Amino acid sequence: MARYQYSSLDTKADEIRLIKLMPGLPGQKITFKIFHTSVIHGPIAKPKPDPRMEVEELEKTVTKEWIVKETLEGRYLFLHLKEPKNTWDHPDPGVDPSLYCLPKNEEVVSTQQEYDALSYVWGSTNEKIEVQIQTESDRSCTLMIGANLADALEHLRYPDKARTIWIDAICINQDDIQERNSQVPQMRSIYSLAKSVIVWLGPDADGSGHALHTLVYFAAQVEFSIDETYGDAPKAQEKTWWDPRVPLPWNKETWASITALFQRQYFRRVWVLQEVMLASNAIVQCGYDTAPWTSVRKAMLVLVEKPALEPELFEFLNRYRSGILAEVARNVPRILLWARSRQCTDPRDRVYGLLGLMCPSIPKLIGPNYDEPLCHTYRKMALAHIQITQRLSILRCCELDNNANRNWPSWVPDWTVAQNSLFGFRKGHSRQPSGHTASQARYIDANILEVVGIECASLSAVRYVSSATEMFGALSSWTPGDLRLKSYPGGGSLFDAFWEAVTKGRVHDRYVRNTYYPTVADLRIRCQAAVAGEDSFDKIFHLFKEELDTERTWLTLTYEGYLGVVMSEPQQDDRVFILLGSDVPLLLRPTGEGKFLVVGQCFVPGLMDAEAILGPLPQGWTIPSFEIDRIDRL
Repeated sequence: MARYQYSSLDTKADEIRLIKLMPGLPGQKITFKIFHTSVIHGPIAKPKPDPRMEVEELEKTVTKEWIVKETLEGRYLFLHLKEPKNTWDHPDPGVDPSLYCLPKNEEVVSTQQEYDALSYVWGSTNEKIEVQIQTESDRSCTLMIGANLADALEHLRYPDKARTIWIDAICINQDDIQERNSQVPQMRSIYSLAKSVIVWLGPDADGSGHALHTLVYFAAQVEFSIDETYGDAPKAQEKTWWDPRVPLPWNKETWASITALFQRQYFRRVWVLQEVMLASNAIVQCGYDTAPWTSVRKAMLVLVEKPALEPELFEFLNRYRSGILAEVARNVPRILLWARSRQCTDPRDRVYGLLGLMCPSIPKLIGPNYDEPLCHTYRKMALAHIQITQRLSILRCCELDNNANRNWPSWVPDWTVAQNSLFGFRKGHSRQPSGHTASQARYIDANILEVVGIECASLSAVRYVSSATEMFGALSSWTPGDLRLKSYPGGGSLFDAFWEAVTKGRVHDRYVRNTYYPTVADLRIRCQAAVAGEDSFDKIFHLFKEELDTERTWLTLTYEGYLGVVMSEPQQDDRVFILLGSDVPLLLRPTGEGKFLVVGQCFVPGLMDAEAILGPLPQGWTIPSFEIDRIDRL
């Protein structure tokens, strides 16, 4: 039987291929047809504006014991602060439901052909399965597909009717680089317009069905909002399961099945994230068991807060959570950082595999090209983000350690290398050392980016540290004497700058919603006790002990008296700059003639709140945190 030969797609008509999977029973040969169609049929209507009140306005209509939150699915939830009586309905029955109820999802585009889209991992390329294709002329030919895809089709086909599906390995001619280049920009439309996206995790194994059913039930008991608040669901049977302090009544077998489910290869890949995040309706399938993706996602986001998780399950949930939060997914530097720990066949896909999550203007500037050198792809990504956002946020992802020995511009992040981040993925942890300034950046040639900023300090001392005790010891050796009596250029004492450097500013006084962060007053009292030998710095800063243990950290001091924390190896005389449009201070290394290398981001007390641009904060004033950085959501 002849091998299947692809016919060219009409790129001007935005054609794609779909397969019509023919019905069959388990064990029968897999057969399907391949045909061409356009993704979008007819004009695209503009989505209607949300008729509901904004959350802030809606909160003005409830009494003080209620707050209003928006869930990840867009619903407004009324949370009671004292009793477990959360509700989808306004506490005042006289309020018009149209002001807060989620309107029905009205289709704004139509497609010529209704279809499902498959989200899966290719798996090993060594094991191939032969499938049969029926051509339009009723001739039969064959195609070799991966074993994991064959398993998926075996489980997805109906016994009595055909099913139309888009599958990348079949619907894109993988041997035609030009076609791959043209089809990658179509991914946003393909997955967002699909009737449903099937998340194929693989065959049933290790209690996967039990794991899915458990996660669905758990998700029905809890709700999670876009600002990362969680509580009990309005119709929850288990009213306390949302509380991190309440252990879940699951046996070892249940926990083992959940851990095994999340260890599957699907959760390690880059491409699958945009596929599931773009879906209007995603279904997780393992064998013949299914679960709504919204339930699995919600369970993941709340489970990670449980303190008694097994280390491997916590590590997975903690790393993966950042990718499935919509706000993070729209923040290009953060989602690219997330992708660094994911797998892909071609390293260019750490950019191309996420283009569908970015604002459309960024992919237009990049243009997938699988023939170009990797550095060119990553450079285009950096320049496109700088141009569109007018910010230098992407420079926070640079580490000189990662590309010092290659012909690679230091201002272009290498997305193939995992990075330690001074600032976590949680919302509200951003600072604004340059205020809300726009960047003044100009691309000169392949290796030079011209920027505008303020040189604030020069390093006089550096020391590698792995604990709060080591940090205090280093600082004491550099500046002998009572640190409480030494003034700090950013205001306050050097002692205050020390605890701010250890916590990277994460204190309850600033992040008032995070009640587990220590207060400034408590830190001052306990740190004084530690100096007197009555307490331990490592006990005081136990919340931050793990990151000091596992992440490379250098403590720095400048000639000007500033203290700093850096995670890319610094050198004496490196310079601290606040660049216009940057959301972190940057450590730069002079190379002569006004040129510098980007060493990496740094945390410098006294320079984190635009003091270098606006001057010191007036005495008695404080700066509260904001949960959304609206400037850099692209």
